[in-house]
Amino acid sequence: MTSQRIISLRHLLPVLLLALASISLSSPAVAGDVHRGDRGADRGRPIVLAKSEMSLDAAVAMVRERFGGKVISASTSNRGGKKVHVIKVLSDEGRVRTVRVDAQTGRIQ
Repeated sequence: MTSQRIISLRHLLPVLLLALASISLSSPAVAGDVHRGDRGADRGRPIVLAKSEMSLDAAVAMVRERFGGKVISASTSNRGGKKVHVIKVLSDEGRVRTVRVDAQTGRIQ
């Protein structure tokens, strides 16, 4: 393989992992028909199980692919009861951009 192809494969791996993670997040696991005592409105409705969260590494890979530049810092914080990945990127023009990614949905805020 040429060095160009090796570099392309290195950049492709995080994208493939991110795509796989987003596919698994898009279809929540659903429990069977569970009754909850006297709560008539909930009777017979399925329970949706919690989804897994996007990792900080996956969020960094997604931000790199979308915005380019160099990631200068990445951390996870709690905003309003939700985990948010905060990633700072230095653009090729020398500007710092702060990107926030919702850890539960993977959406850029």
